[in-house]
Amino acid sequence: AKDHNIQLKRNGFEGEFVTPTGAAIVAAIRTSDKLPSEMKIIKTGMGAGKREYELASILRAMIIEDKDEGSIYKLDTNVDDCTGEALAYTVERLMEAGARDAHYSPVFMKKNRPGWVLNVICDEEIIEKMEQIIFKETTTIGIRRYELDRTTLPREIMEVETEYGKARVKVCQLDDETRYYPEYEDVAKLARENDIAFMEMYEVIKNSVV
Repeated sequence: AKDHNIQLKRNGFEGEFVTPTGAAIVAAIRTSDKLPSEMKIIKTGMGAGKREYELASILRAMIIEDKDEGSIYKLDTNVDDCTGEALAYTVERLMEAGARDAHYSPVFMKKNRPGWVLNVICDEEIIEKMEQIIFKETTTIGIRRYELDRTTLPREIMEVETEYGKARVKVCQLDDETRYYPEYEDVAKLARENDIAFMEMYEVIKNSVV
């Protein structure tokens, strides 16, 4: 429990309610310390211990699907002695590692020195991975971390068939309006393969939805 920062709570009853084996299982399979505000239960299991305590010796475990998309994290750091090539490579690595977004912007820092602010948007479970990449690939010595709330439109991914091949399209709903956004990677792939302008291929895919 100590090595994996597992939080324990006294319940006021005498007895071994957390065994070393139980703590090891929690350390191995946990993905978060907090339950999402909305979830879907995929599977439930329940078992009872053989010892008798004042408190019922029953364990219930659930596999859940997180439906809470309201909270994400922003990481940012100032860099004034890092090349543009190194920052571009850092952004590529962050995106490959699962960042929702990553970019950098020019700023004037202390004593009016030119520099950059690197911004990363990611989910909570990969914050440590993101920070490790930033520390390894840049010269920064500190990273700021913010929890953010967001509002998102209901959306889903659909696949459409075009005369040039298959492509994914993001479908978003706003009140009674449905919006279609072809996925960049698929647009770029088909545009290259067929030697067609990106925006032309974008419209081809978008028009294939209806």
